[in-house]
Amino acid sequence: MGTDRAGVEAGERRPGFLIMNGASMRLGVLFFLVAAVGGCQRPKWDTPVDAFRTFQASLKRGDGKAAWEGLSRDTRGRIEARLRAVAKASGGAVPEDAASAALATGLKTEPVGEVSLKETSGDTAVLRVQVKDQTREQRMVREEGKWRLDLLPLMPES
Repeated sequence: MGTDRAGVEAGERRPGFLIMNGASMRLGVLFFLVAAVGGCQRPKWDTPVDAFRTFQASLKRGDGKAAWEGLSRDTRGRIEARLRAVAKASGGAVPEDAASAALATGLKTEPVGEVSLKETSGDTAVLRVQVKDQTREQRMVREEGKWRLDLLPLMPES
């Protein structure tokens, strides 16, 4: 009897050793890559860093719904109030519900480098975010078990 490429005698079985031909191996690798890529795109809101990364990825993909959900309740409320004022002033030319549509346009975001947790206290956290040659801080809040971006400090009251 001869041996195959794995050095196994024909008809011999090795416990815990799987022999795959080239097509099976390629199919297995393809399945793994599809599963890995699919898993990477699922929104993750469990930690402040994951939530920030999910928000950034949503903007880059043009997924306005996911990006909108990544904003804190207060941030969404302030944006909605401003949109209502703009819609009223525009005579209806700008719809009041344009927020998630605006986020879905694939807003250009600055390249983000390292994102790390600076501090956390209860349902609030502060991240250190490296953008180009600067380190910025981003406040995060946990609402309904999900971490979300709090942009209120960046938005002057109207």
